[in-house]
Amino acid sequence: MNKNVLYLLIEPVVLGTYWYSMIMKGIYEQASKRLIGIKLIEGSLLKKENFQYVDTDGPVIVVAATINWFNEIYRILQESQIRSILICTGEQRLRRYTSIISLSHEESTIDIVNYMSKAGRRKTAYFACNPKSLVDKLKLSGYIKALNMLDQKYDEGDVYYNKGCIEECLNLFFKKINSYDGAICANDVSAIALMRHATKNGIKIPEDLYVAGFGDTIIGRIINPSLTSVTLNYFDVGIQAVENHIYIKKNPNILSQFTTIKSTIITRASTEFRCEFKEAENILLSVMSDHCIEMLQSNENSFYSDIYVADILKLENMFQNMDSIDDGILSGISQGHTYDTLTEELNISESTVKYRIKKLLNYSNMSSRRELVTIIDSLLGLDAVKSYLNLNINKDRNYKQSDNS
Repeated sequence: MNKNVLYLLIEPVVLGTYWYSMIMKGIYEQASKRLIGIKLIEGSLLKKENFQYVDTDGPVIVVAATINWFNEIYRILQESQIRSILICTGEQRLRRYTSIISLSHEESTIDIVNYMSKAGRRKTAYFACNPKSLVDKLKLSGYIKALNMLDQKYDEGDVYYNKGCIEECLNLFFKKINSYDGAICANDVSAIALMRHATKNGIKIPEDLYVAGFGDTIIGRIINPSLTSVTLNYFDVGIQAVENHIYIKKNPNILSQFTTIKSTIITRASTEFRCEFKEAENILLSVMSDHCIEMLQSNENSFYSDIYVADILKLENMFQNMDSIDDGILSGISQGHTYDTLTEELNISESTVKYRIKKLLNYSNMSSRRELVTIIDSLLGLDAVKSYLNLNINKDRNYKQSDNS
């Protein structure tokens, strides 16, 4: 048995997501630096015999999104006497032989509520909380704690739940839009939906409403106005997972370990680039009650089944995988340029243009250039995307010129 191997177990539902790719990037880079090999265990085959060759001295790293799936994995690992490191479910309970790596969702929400208050926001809503998400529950806890710290009354009516249809959530929020001058959204996707809906209804961002999200996505940087967001440092989570694996393997007496990765507020135009905020200190953080977890376990996460959400995430996946040549091609096709025009402008062959366009369509899961441009215009606005792409193109051009000088 190779003792210098790290075993990875991935829940199938997370495959293809941006956060999963960043965690894996961190894991692979750090494992390479530490001269550790990586072996993947098939996550869709939950059988004890799949773990019989796993090194029982070191913990298995488990990347999961749902508690039901992890509970089954946990049972098998316990029967096999294998320790584990769980990352990114929002699970807060330390279990025997299971360590957790978590992002600072609750603390960050407290910080961003304080930020809104310091910026003069009188009343801030929590928008698009997924009642089936442990992570969104932690953000809700942070929202309530922050209001209590500010001596502001918490009202359940100021929390808008996304139960699988972002449009319904938007309609409920905009019935009371005049009550708010701030909105903290559970993620960047819902924040972008809110901002686009606000613009269509004559609500100005940020003049009438400050908006902030979670995720620091590329689409959040593209949209006009650009979105204030909380970074979720998934790459650092991957790095820490490897370090925790090494430490726990060397220390067999450690039953469990809890690690929290810090997040940061990135201020942008949706809050007028205001940056006067102070991180919360001496906060008693939540441990999710068994009753709350049991309620969540009985449900499946319907957030990703919403058509709007799915389309936004497809675009984010595409932008995350683009390079400077793709920037030029997407800029061109958004302006209706032909293959001949693109080959001349970018100084590449027509076969390269076609290959790159096919790649963009695959990443975005679109069937044609026309569909891609239509979805981009509908969800983000063509002008905002063109500005973002042209900025990238100019940066790349300036970099090449300075490199050649």
